[in-house]
Amino acid sequence: HLALDNSDAFHVLDLFNTMYKFRQYCKEKLAIPFSYQVVGKKSVDRFSGGIRVISADRFFSALI
Repeated sequence: HLALDNSDAFHVLDLFNTMYKFRQYCKEKLAIPFSYQVVGKKSVDRFSGGIRVISADRFFSALI
């Protein structure tokens, strides 16, 4: 449910940005060489800020 002024959309975006910054912080502080974010949306595969965002189907097929 989104309000007409899209205020809820901004809250979701703020939450996403906060989570991304936290993942990036942990990756740097713990010196993690590879970092993945697995998403439910199909056919996603991109690399951004040292974190690979990949769809679950591609991620799990790569493990086999």
